[in-house]
Amino acid sequence: MMKLGSTTLTRFAQKTSVIIGLFSLAGCNTTATTQNYEAILATYVGASESQLIEALGPPDQVYISGSSKYLTYIRSSDTYVPGTSPTYQTQIIGNTAYTTGYGGLPAANVDYNCKTTFTIRNSSIVDWRWEGNNCIAEKVDYMSPSEKNPQSCNARARAGDVWNQCKGK
Repeated sequence: MMKLGSTTLTRFAQKTSVIIGLFSLAGCNTTATTQNYEAILATYVGASESQLIEALGPPDQVYISGSSKYLTYIRSSDTYVPGTSPTYQTQIIGNTAYTTGYGGLPAANVDYNCKTTFTIRNSSIVDWRWEGNNCIAEKVDYMSPSEKNPQSCNARARAGDVWNQCKGK
């Protein structure tokens, strides 16, 4: 069982700010990537269910199957993207002017969403998964002591993380 001190809880709060802030980045020009999002999610592996809820708040959905519990967080937003006017070209042939419009785009409402599910067994987070078009995060350069456990390092390897900080490296 992992024991978290106030330093680790502060780091969980920092990660939570990053994740929640990133749920609302829809339409922003950033360097946020899904790989960075996965690296942050991997740091929760080994944490307790109560630590996750303290960091991210109550989940939107809870599902229990056998000895596994699934906590799901859903974030969505939509952004209005204004249309662009077409370009017009007028051509005069004889006494007649012909105007043709081309290009332009209609306005659109773009939906951004991210659904993240954490798998919990024996009161600890053992895995996670996400789906959606806005599960992104900025790179985070810190690691709490709980992130150096072998279970977390294995999750990072699955996520393709390149921080190279697991096991004290």
